[in-house]
Amino acid sequence: MGDPSVNEPVVLLLFAGVMLFAMLGRVVARRIGLPGMVAFVLIGLGLNAIATAAGGMPASVVVLVEILAKIGVVVLLFQAGMHTDVTRLLDQIGPVAITWAMNVLVAGGFGFLAARTLLDMALIPSLVIAVALTATSVGLSVAVWEEHAREDSRTGRYFLGVAGLDDISAVVLMAILFAVAPVLRGQGDGGIAEVILDRLLWTLAKLVGFGGLCLLFSRYVEHRLRAALQRLESPAAALVSVVAVSIIIAASAGLLGFSVAIGAFFAGLAFSRDPDALRAHIAFDAIYDIFVPFFFIGIGVFIDLTAAGEAIIPGLVLLAAAIAGKLISNGGTALAYGSPLAATALGVSMVPRAEITMIIMQKAHSLGEWAAPQSALAAMVFVSLVTTIVGPPVLDAILKRIEHQESEPEDSA
Repeated sequence: MGDPSVNEPVVLLLFAGVMLFAMLGRVVARRIGLPGMVAFVLIGLGLNAIATAAGGMPASVVVLVEILAKIGVVVLLFQAGMHTDVTRLLDQIGPVAITWAMNVLVAGGFGFLAARTLLDMALIPSLVIAVALTATSVGLSVAVWEEHAREDSRTGRYFLGVAGLDDISAVVLMAILFAVAPVLRGQGDGGIAEVILDRLLWTLAKLVGFGGLCLLFSRYVEHRLRAALQRLESPAAALVSVVAVSIIIAASAGLLGFSVAIGAFFAGLAFSRDPDALRAHIAFDAIYDIFVPFFFIGIGVFIDLTAAGEAIIPGLVLLAAAIAGKLISNGGTALAYGSPLAATALGVSMVPRAEITMIIMQKAHSLGEWAAPQSALAAMVFVSLVTTIVGPPVLDAILKRIEHQESEPEDSA
C-alpha cells in the first residue's frame, strides 16, 4: 500500500499526532454527547481519505496501525471482562437467562435473515453479522443509567445482567463461528455435518475447560496472588504483574486454538470479582487510553472507501434489523418483569453496538472477503455509528419520563 521506506521520525510523528487527535477527539465527542468510539472511527476514515488522495498509505504505517489495533483489541476485551460482574449475574440468573436466550435467538435471527434474505449475502457473512448483532455495547448505556442513579434499580440490575451474558455469549459464539467457518467454506475433510459437529463439540469442550480453569483461578488463586504482589511490589509494579498474568491467560487461549483477544476477555473475567483488582483498573485506564483508540482508528483506516458508498442501503437494512431485534427480544421479554416503559428502557439500552460487534466484524474481515466482505464491514460500521449516537439520548429521554411518572425513584425502573 505504498513505499515502505519511511524513516522512523515520520512514523513516530504520525503515531504521536494520531494519539493526540484521538484524545482531543474523545474530549470533543464527550462534550457534544457522543461516544469516543465515533471520534476514533472518523479519525481513521479521515486518515484513509488523505492516504487515498496521496496515492496510498506507506506500508510501514499500515504495519504500525495493524499492530496497535491488535493490542487495542486485547486491551478492549480485557476491560470488557473486568466490567462483567459475574456474582451479580448469578444472583438473578433465572429471568436474565430467559431474556438473554431470546436476545441471542431474535437479535441474531433478525440479523441473519436481513443479511441472507434481504441483502442476498453468502452464508458465512450472514452468520458473522448474526453473531455481531447479538452483542451489546454495555458501557454506553451504563453511563446513562449511572447519570440517573438507576444502575442499582430493579431494571438497572436486570439490564446489567443481560448485557453481561450478552458479552460472554457473543465472545463464545465468535470463537465457535470462527472454528467452524473454514468447514462451512468447504475446507474441512469428510461429511460437512459430521465435521461441523466434531469441530463444534471440540470447541465447546475447550471453551468449557478453559473457562473452568479461569473460574478456579478467579475463586482460589487471584486474590492470594494479588495480596502477595501488593506485599512484594509497589502498586505500579503490581499492576504490571497483573497485566503479565493476563497476557499468559490470553496466550493460553491462543495455544488452545482461540484468538488471544478471547483469552483476554476470560482474563478480565478472572480478575473481575476482586475489588482490589477493580481499583487497580484505574491505573489500567492509561494503557486503555493509549491502545484502544487504535482499534477503532484501524477500522476507519482499512475500510475500502469505494465500498463505503455502496454500503448505505445494506447499512440501513441491517440497522433496522439491529434495532428491531433488541427491542423485541429484550423489551418484549422484560414486559413480564416490569412496566412497559421500564421494558422499553431495557430494550433501548441493548440497542448500541460498538466494541465486541466491531471486533467480530474486523476479525471476520481479516480472514478474507469470504468471511466478511468490505461492503458488509462498511455496513456494520454504519450500524455501529448510528446505534451508539442515537441510543444513549433516547434512553436518557425514557429514564427522564420514568422519573417524571413515578414519585418514588427507588421503587421505579
